[in-house]
Amino acid sequence: MNITIKSGKELTIEDFKSILALDLMIFGKDILTNKGMAEKRFLKFKEGVITAYAEKKLVGFISFFSVMPAVHQRALLQQEYIDDNLNAEEIKPLTKEASNSVLLFDHVIDPDYRGQGISRLLVESAREYLKQKNIEGYVIENIFAFAISVKGRQILLSLGGKTMWIKDDITCLELDREIFLGLI
Repeated sequence: MNITIKSGKELTIEDFKSILALDLMIFGKDILTNKGMAEKRFLKFKEGVITAYAEKKLVGFISFFSVMPAVHQRALLQQEYIDDNLNAEEIKPLTKEASNSVLLFDHVIDPDYRGQGISRLLVESAREYLKQKNIEGYVIENIFAFAISVKGRQILLSLGGKTMWIKDDITCLELDREIFLGLI
């Protein structure tokens, strides 16, 4: 199977619509409570969206955002699940020569394409992007994520994640930056 990776400025609003459709297919209509906010996040930080296509069909995506330090604090200290409550003003460009917090936001694979290495390909693409930015002087200080499934938690733990809290079947994990970025 030939998988094509598209990311950042290569992505169009049509790609975004495909991302929403896949998200809805996997999680149902309750997962996306604010489509307008999702679109604003997408448009503000396109670099943080990486997609996988088999032919012309979207089969998976991963997204991450550089967020204000207060978002990281809310997640870890106040045990707040950051999802559709993340607004566009809390997303910021990566800042050179400054500490950056990154939220791994979504990691979704079409069930018909699971077990074929697409997830690993997307994660590696995100890692390489963030590692390169870190090398260029955009200090990736904090990387955190939420798992809403056992499989998601296992994946994040394998990437250097440390469980910070579990509440209502949601796990907040802080990822070891050295392990995730391959700095050691």
